[in-house]
Amino acid sequence: MVLEEFPTAQINIVDTLAAAAGEGLLVDLAVQMRDQGLEIYDVIEKLNYFIPRLRSWVLADDLYHLMRGGRVSKTSAVIGTLANIKPIIHVTEMGKLEAIAKVRGQKKGLTYLYEETVKDLYHPEVQTIWIGHSGIKSVAEEMKARILKTTEVQSVNIVPLGPTIASHTGRGTLAVFSLGQLPR
Repeated sequence: MVLEEFPTAQINIVDTLAAAAGEGLLVDLAVQMRDQGLEIYDVIEKLNYFIPRLRSWVLADDLYHLMRGGRVSKTSAVIGTLANIKPIIHVTEMGKLEAIAKVRGQKKGLTYLYEETVKDLYHPEVQTIWIGHSGIKSVAEEMKARILKTTEVQSVNIVPLGPTIASHTGRGTLAVFSLGQLPR
């Protein structure tokens, strides 16, 4: 459709293996590289370097949303909710969502996300971390303040999670996206 309207357009497809603000982080990087004068193939090469280094950490608050989306069983949702269990989800090197840990309570979950995010930051002085949230902007602001206070990160962007991700994870979800030193 684009080529019908713009027949000379050059279209390149890059599979980010990411979602939500993780894609936003990579698009932002691509725009910065373009603005620095890099040619499209150099931008794509650098993106392919960064894609496996993208860290995506998600703290879901509502197990019933995960149950409705087929991510957890009804029994797990009921028992986990009663025990105040919060799953930690990350995106694998193949772009798949995987529950990596379970913590009791939001505070411990936020600490887990923070620690995983800051432990191997790729050049924090030039990095922008992205935080996505569904209905908990104040919690996202607290995470931003903590990251900025304890690291040399250039900046932190906060954005609402999109409707697709938020419909699966529910209100109260926080996700942190950054670049790490080594591939996942």
